[in-house]
Amino acid sequence: MVNKVINHKTTVRKYLSDFPVIDKYIKERFGDIDLSEIQIYMSSGKVIDKAGFEGIGGCYVDMMKVILVKDKIEDIKATDKFSSVMQDVCKLTATMEDILVHELIHAVSAKIGRALSKYRHTEEEFVYTNCIDFYRQKGMSDEDIVNNNFLPFCIADVYASKKEMQQVFKTIGVTFSEVRGMSDFEYKNLLNKNAEKIAPVIKDFAQKKAYRMIELYSKHGDINNICPEQTENISRASFLDFS
Repeated sequence: MVNKVINHKTTVRKYLSDFPVIDKYIKERFGDIDLSEIQIYMSSGKVIDKAGFEGIGGCYVDMMKVILVKDKIEDIKATDKFSSVMQDVCKLTATMEDILVHELIHAVSAKIGRALSKYRHTEEEFVYTNCIDFYRQKGMSDEDIVNNNFLPFCIADVYASKKEMQQVFKTIGVTFSEVRGMSDFEYKNLLNKNAEKIAPVIKDFAQKKAYRMIELYSKHGDINNICPEQTENISRASFLDFS
């Protein structure tokens, strides 16, 4: 999949030095971490999606030390009414540079040995929060950061929360047990029928999570020197408590 993108005629090989602002940010933030082996490839969304990476702006593949990034970040094509309404309610304007910084911090995390699959959620928390100061240097407000960059991660966190999804379905008079008893077809129909009602509720929960991430980051600073096991405990106790 990666080689399909790398070998495509429109794909362009990039270097960290091509992005001086990003290069400076990574070096200032992570000191002596050497990312010289990381290869960056930029291609169109069409090429990256077709290779099997549909739905993402970029990715870091540790086993190959490769970052793939789309040259332009666009909305995923909506496949039904619910996803269309969610896109309207949660309009994102992340840039290619935003995605590149994110993936470079994944590379840093892997380099220092903290990016373990067992702690995947904590890994994303680490990366997202370590992007905050980069966004602020661009002049972004906390509101910008929440709505343009953090929402996808936090919306996924809402979807994974039984407690919050119970509240989402409660707004349309459906219990969680009723939802669990539905077929995939019935569930999709429920979402599409009630999209305008539940999408804003999901966004509200996600925004609160995102603001909480920023608030706790501002209080506690980065967690570069904390091992994954410690971070997992902190994230669910005080540092990034999404409960």
